[in-house]
Amino acid sequence: MTQSEVGMQVGLSRSAVTQIESGNRDVTADEVVRFSTIFRHGPEALLSGLGQGSDVSVAEMDGMLDDIVRALPEQGFDSDGLRARLDRLIELSRHLTEIESALGVTVYGPQASAFRGTSPRTHWEAAHQGYAVAEDERQRLDLGSAPIRDVPETLATLRVRISRLALPESISCVYLHTPETGPLVIVNRNSSSEEGRFWMVHGLAHLLFEPERRWLVCSRDDLSRRHEVRANAFAGRFLMPTRGVERYLHSTGRDTMGSSLGGVLEVFSDRATVPKDQSRVRVSSRSRRGGREFNAFELSQVANYFGVTRSLAAHVLGNLRFLSDSTRDRLIDMANAGASDGVLSSGRLPQDGKERVAFVSRLLVLATEARRRGALSADCFEQVTGLSGADDEERVRLLQTDESDTTVDRNPDLRQLP
Repeated sequence: MTQSEVGMQVGLSRSAVTQIESGNRDVTADEVVRFSTIFRHGPEALLSGLGQGSDVSVAEMDGMLDDIVRALPEQGFDSDGLRARLDRLIELSRHLTEIESALGVTVYGPQASAFRGTSPRTHWEAAHQGYAVAEDERQRLDLGSAPIRDVPETLATLRVRISRLALPESISCVYLHTPETGPLVIVNRNSSSEEGRFWMVHGLAHLLFEPERRWLVCSRDDLSRRHEVRANAFAGRFLMPTRGVERYLHSTGRDTMGSSLGGVLEVFSDRATVPKDQSRVRVSSRSRRGGREFNAFELSQVANYFGVTRSLAAHVLGNLRFLSDSTRDRLIDMANAGASDGVLSSGRLPQDGKERVAFVSRLLVLATEARRRGALSADCFEQVTGLSGADDEERVRLLQTDESDTTVDRNPDLRQLP
């Protein structure tokens, strides 16, 4: 937000906000409370001055979780139940971080390519930062232009922990990041599978652009804030890369060259012997085949291919000039109204109860490897697998090799966890 926007919401002049930011004016207790409200942080978080590199004590973590719960709307919401589930996620994330460190798998992750640019001054800058970094990140991860079939698993390999919990309707996701837990993105369980994928990648964007941020509650009421515009632009481009969209449309018989590059193209021949009036061949898109508008069914096919909502697919196609503004708005209105598109249920993503928690699966894999290599005690292995939901029989199967050998191979070079 601009200083003027902050001042209007806090009840101060822009010059007063400027003086506060530069350290030339004290802040009253009442003003701290108002600042914490608009920034969705507790007063303790604003006053602590903790950097991302410092460890977080148990008391500080408890205070952080209390701040997160207080930042959520209270109407008809079980805040105590959410707090208990957050505690369990934090404990699982702590174990995973310790085991990753013991096995030496902490090198690779999003922190290796954190954004080093400046904060966006306009919505245009925010959007273009999101688009550019999304393309760079897909290239870094060697994802090409194909759809990402399993977003939680892909992010788990980046050491980003993804989970879904019941949150208030207006909250899309909660982002939390400390050295002890690693980055944790909690998506609203009430969102669809396609919406959930978007908000998972939205959380990855906050990690890349704001690695020093401890936590953030992403609300639908904050969509116009520049850091949210940037994260949304990143998520859309990451899930639907431009080249991938064009390739898919071309595979369905649609022309992509004229639509995405303009109505008339010129093919240039760079030869000095060719006369000037013959060196360029004008190619008109008027006669191209497959240039008609999309209908709801065809839009759904694109959305299902990339695993996104119809609204996002229509938005991307509109930005690439494959949809007119009027058709895009009409299709988005139909999607938001829940209008049927005739898509077979077998083409959709798995529904909410069938989704695995990828980072918990990763915790089981790494805990088993650590136990086999002697970096994890039997008691800790039992505790970790118990938190992950495994019973005694499953623990035995986890440690079995092809020869049904359950012995532990100790390695003196590995750090022994308690």
